[in-house]
Amino acid sequence: MLRTIFAVVLTAGVAFSCGKSTNSGPEPVLDEGSYFRTGTSISFDDNAFWGPLSSFSATNVGANVATITRRGDSYHLELSDCPNGMDLRPADKAGRVWLSDGADCELDDVVKLLGYTSRTYRALRLDLARRAVYYRRCFVTTDDNGGCGQSTDVFSPMGDDSDGVGEAGGSDGTSELVNFADSVRAWKLNNEEAGSLACAELAPSGLDCVQGIQSIRFKGRRGTLHEMKDGRFYLGGYDCYLPSNTYEGEPIRCGDSFEGMVDVGIPTTWIYKFSFDGNALHFEAEMRAQESTYWYILDGLVVPM
Repeated sequence: MLRTIFAVVLTAGVAFSCGKSTNSGPEPVLDEGSYFRTGTSISFDDNAFWGPLSSFSATNVGANVATITRRGDSYHLELSDCPNGMDLRPADKAGRVWLSDGADCELDDVVKLLGYTSRTYRALRLDLARRAVYYRRCFVTTDDNGGCGQSTDVFSPMGDDSDGVGEAGGSDGTSELVNFADSVRAWKLNNEEAGSLACAELAPSGLDCVQGIQSIRFKGRRGTLHEMKDGRFYLGGYDCYLPSNTYEGEPIRCGDSFEGMVDVGIPTTWIYKFSFDGNALHFEAEMRAQESTYWYILDGLVVPM
């Protein structure tokens, strides 16, 4: 079997401000208001040499605004990169999960100048219990190139501070407001001290590619890692839980929250080796795409969020 890698990026966690999301109790509600968010994204290029939609292309870094308004028994979600927004429908009787079947976003003049001709949210899932949003999004540019990606945006109740800091939790273990409802602390990759490697076939050591095999190496990775109350660790973007800070064994499938969403050909991540010592993060993953299988390795130093 051809073995390859996938180059990915972790970006920052999500925080929504000016409004609160209530996720305790049997029937959580989605409060109206504007929220500040960032997200962990994995994007793919449809011209990759390992097959369509199978190579790292870019990452979405930075802050975005999300505005939620109630419309009868449902809600409408507007995003900074999709101002016309999308209607949300409940996925369960408790109102903990809300879905959108997709939206073609209106493009402003700035986006058009950047060369985009379309931007589409193929599917979106908002999980109140985890304070997380998962979505798959595709785009087309003026030269008819396109790509798709998936993102995990997580958020915390914030104070009313204009700088968006407010009551956001720190990573010292004293706050329960670190991006996820059940997260106790979080870290982010030091962009200057992180890198990734993608290749068609791994060397026996598992730490490098077979010499002479086509590979892609990136310097400068961004991302987040979260420690949960139950001792597990969570990688955003991949939507992946690891059982402890050290794991090696049968591949763990990531992306459960993307199940049932519109298929845009994005590879599935299977992590088989993971380690985190509080200072450095390392993991190795097998990426199973529609037309190929490949490998991804990430190494990087982290700092507390």
